[in-house]
Amino acid sequence: MLPLLIACFFFPMGRMKDKKKQRMLDQARREESGDDTGWLAHTMQQLKGCLCNSRFMCLNLGYAAYTFTTGGIIYWGIDFVTHTHILDDKSSASLIMGGITAVAGLLGTFAGGKILDWFHHESDEYNEKALVTACKLLLLFTIIGGPLLVISTSTSNTIVTFGFLFVGELLLLCVTSVVNTAMLWSLSTELQTMGMALCIIMIHCLGDVPATPIMGAIQSSTASATADDAAITLSWRYMFWAAEIMLVVACVFWGAALHFSQKWLVEGSPSLRYSLVQASNDPCEELTLPPPPSSKEQHN
Repeated sequence: MLPLLIACFFFPMGRMKDKKKQRMLDQARREESGDDTGWLAHTMQQLKGCLCNSRFMCLNLGYAAYTFTTGGIIYWGIDFVTHTHILDDKSSASLIMGGITAVAGLLGTFAGGKILDWFHHESDEYNEKALVTACKLLLLFTIIGGPLLVISTSTSNTIVTFGFLFVGELLLLCVTSVVNTAMLWSLSTELQTMGMALCIIMIHCLGDVPATPIMGAIQSSTASATADDAAITLSWRYMFWAAEIMLVVACVFWGAALHFSQKWLVEGSPSLRYSLVQASNDPCEELTLPPPPSSKEQHN
């Protein structure tokens, strides 16, 4: 794996060369205009631009809540299966859970990106309509996949548990390619690198990292030392239900992202908004757009 990691680090792929060229052109343009404020000031300006972008932040916070659920379930999944006596053999549980996660992850990531491509049109130059579609897909995958995940962790039937778990994970893991693409579309080209770096930090700090100890604390607090086997089993279910509630939080943030994306779509023409964003010195400055021309003005 080490040679592959080294190769991925040194060899640009996809649009990375174009983005690097664009960053160099932007830097040269800033230097010519006397706006070269230095690396630290430029980094802070980019960070501010990401944090003040309502669409990006709603997508990112929803992604963090989603990662809380998926990261916690994947981490505690094997112990859940054995402690609820769905399977008594831990090695078999590890093999089945690992296989479900791997297959669902590969198929879900590919399917999510492919479905998003079907709704993307070349005429959508600034990916604004596609961003609205991406937000709708995020809500659709989560609303359908979430209840299936709850069913899989609420039954002791082996076939029902693993069947619903696979379909639920498949739908939920369709989210990953869609949400990452949506976050890129919500940012201008010069902010995309900073935005994805900020995304990685936020989803781990607010998602899977705190999920595992919080879920463990819930299980410990709901199961006493003298509890019988049924009470211990129920405590493990409580732990997973608590994690699955975070999918509701993810839907709330993605619904807000859909609202802001639709609002951004209808306010002025794409070319006008793009020129205003590029010309704006303050990333948090509210853009005041001129009203659309009346039919009489268009006729004249």
